Amino acid sequence: MADKNPLIGRIATMRRDRGRVSDRINEFYKMGVPERPRVGTRTSRTIQNTAKVDELFDETLQTSVIDFASDQVDYFVPDYKPWVKMKPGRALAAAEQGQFKEGLKRYQDSLFDLIRKTNFYEHQDEIFKDVAGGAAGIVIPQQRATLPVRCIPVLMGSLLFDEGAYDDLDGRAHEFYIPRRNLKVQFPDVDFSKALLGKNNDPNQLIHIIQGCYQRWNTQGMRWVWFVMAENEVVQEKVLPRGAPPPVLVARWRNSPPSAWGPGPADPAMAPARTLDELAYLNLKGLGKEVDPPFSYVNDGVFNPEGGVEPGDFLPRRDGSDAPEPLYQAKNNNNLFFEREKLEMRVKRCLYQDGPFQRGDTPPTATQWLSEEARKERRQARRRIYREYVLPCLQRFAYVFARRGELEPIEIGGEVVDVEFISPMSKASDVDEVSSGVQLAESIVGIFGEAGIASIDAYETAEAWQEKLGDTTVKLKKPSEQPDILNILGGGKNGGTPKL
Repeated sequence: MADKNPLIGRIATMRRDRGRVSDRINEFYKMGVPERPRVGTRTSRTIQNTAKVDELFDETLQTSVIDFASDQVDYFVPDYKPWVKMKPGRALAAAEQGQFKEGLKRYQDSLFDLIRKTNFYEHQDEIFKDVAGGAAGIVIPQQRATLPVRCIPVLMGSLLFDEGAYDDLDGRAHEFYIPRRNLKVQFPDVDFSKALLGKNNDPNQLIHIIQGCYQRWNTQGMRWVWFVMAENEVVQEKVLPRGAPPPVLVARWRNSPPSAWGPGPADPAMAPARTLDELAYLNLKGLGKEVDPPFSYVNDGVFNPEGGVEPGDFLPRRDGSDAPEPLYQAKNNNNLFFEREKLEMRVKRCLYQDGPFQRGDTPPTATQWLSEEARKERRQARRRIYREYVLPCLQRFAYVFARRGELEPIEIGGEVVDVEFISPMSKASDVDEVSSGVQLAESIVGIFGEAGIASIDAYETAEAWQEKLGDTTVKLKKPSEQPDILNILGGGKNGGTPKL
């Protein structure tokens, strides 16, 4: 029998695709985020199947996942600075450049201030914890202007998605259970009467909901279709206005064709994490025997320690009988601890928590630090996160706030100029350039001495490095503002250029 609506069959296909990787996801949850509901369980706030904390004996993967999430939030969606660069959506005349720059500053400040007023940032740590295991998402609804914009995190246990042409993300959905009393609060414009026909009116009854969107193509291009399903019935399906970004956004670390689901950075960390957990268990088991070892004794009819031995007790035994002997001898576990340290570094490296740090007694030089930082940047620079999550989130927020009348467009000569968001993926190469510059400056000074120092323009070099690293905290003085320092350093006169 054919499905009533093709969407129902498509959702079933999405579930099967997620089911193929559910064991891997649940293993990651068990070791890395044990408080999460497992894939395949009812995804409500009250019905969960989580790992028992006393089943885990090592926390390395958990702490690495937490650190990974905080690093990625700071890297991709920091709450204290713009996430991406912005430029005009069309070519501007020279006379318009200055006006656009002023308007862009106001537009950018207003957009990120509005985002900070939502609950978007509250959910990012939890979202990127799941990204460590593969994927996560968020719903940014179009709320009425009288209500605050409330985002909904979508973790792997309740996330469904598939791919369209060219392996690009297409359909994406949020599957969850909601008490009946909250239906009209969260979905004020949806008629649920058909889906709830024959059900009791208990306000606490959990209703199965799937909300999401997918692409619909025709000769005029692509538009997004928003849908809501209740108890496996499609209760709303509407085409969004042309140019409207999708309300559901997905962050994937990788994909793995033909599946839309791919592994996360924590995948290769699972083997050493399991080994660490087993080592911790065995070590704890051995420590118990060392602290309270089992003994054997000769049953001479007099000596009887079975009732326990308290400090200071005297226990009689038959004359000539052997003293009790421990059955467990303490072992040297130094090799175990060295192996633990190696395994911990393997887990941390997978989640980019491996440096730069001090090895031994000698701290790393600035050049070594920059080189290691650049290497880490190259390993974790992920264009997919920007393309599928960061930029679409900004586009969605800009659209929602503009529709609510809270974000004023940039106008030049009475004409609205669209803003285009650009991925800042040059960050890794910028760190590389600064690292190369530091090495070159050290080489010049080391080889040529004072002549090398005199050949380097310290102010312009520092200014260039600061721009590459994106720092705004260090305030550099212009050469004209530091004549006394110039005299001390011996470079330039009367406000000349300082020398390194």
